[in-house]
Amino acid sequence: HVCVCIMHTLATLAVAVASPPRLLRFLSTISPSPAVDFVSTGEQPTHTAAEAAAALGLEDASTVVKSLVCTASTGKPILVLASGSSRVDMKKVGRWANCRVRLATPSEVQACTGHVAGEVPPLCADASDTLSVLMDSRVLDLGSTVYAGAGEPGLHLRTSPAELLRASCAVVGDFTVAATAEASAAAEAAAASAAAPLPAALAPPEPASSAEE
Repeated sequence: HVCVCIMHTLATLAVAVASPPRLLRFLSTISPSPAVDFVSTGEQPTHTAAEAAAALGLEDASTVVKSLVCTASTGKPILVLASGSSRVDMKKVGRWANCRVRLATPSEVQACTGHVAGEVPPLCADASDTLSVLMDSRVLDLGSTVYAGAGEPGLHLRTSPAELLRASCAVVGDFTVAATAEASAAAEAAAASAAAPLPAALAPPEPASSAEE
């Protein structure tokens, strides 16, 4: 255990020494925490949960926590944390927000999180003060270890669902539906692409009345 702790400390210091200011601020949101460490995947693309799982050598994307940014009709940004094998349901997020919700555009993603689409971590050190963070309850059932982006290409967090919840201060609820690998990958590709249209399955519901506006 001592060796593990020393290795964790050295790895964290190595990351910090070579980090830009944004990552240093990110590290400050989780330190000190022996329940968090970092995994580097080098130059392999990890813009989607499926790509991250492959780079991390995981069997599937279920233990990769993806960060999906949505925009409410009020203009408020919402960050949803969910298992890579689940599909974020805009209707459920909309019921929480009490208004219509859609997938954020790439420019909106960067404005409210400080990160480009496809590289948004669950902990955004440069996030807008108006950003709300939600966590799908299924994340808490993923076991003892989950992975998530660290906000820099090729760098990932490895932690527990409970620690991720503590660090993110997220609101827990039911925000997803089960998805096939193909549907989940398609939805993530749309979120990571600068010009990709919103998939029909994720389109926001039409308002039932003017009261929803």
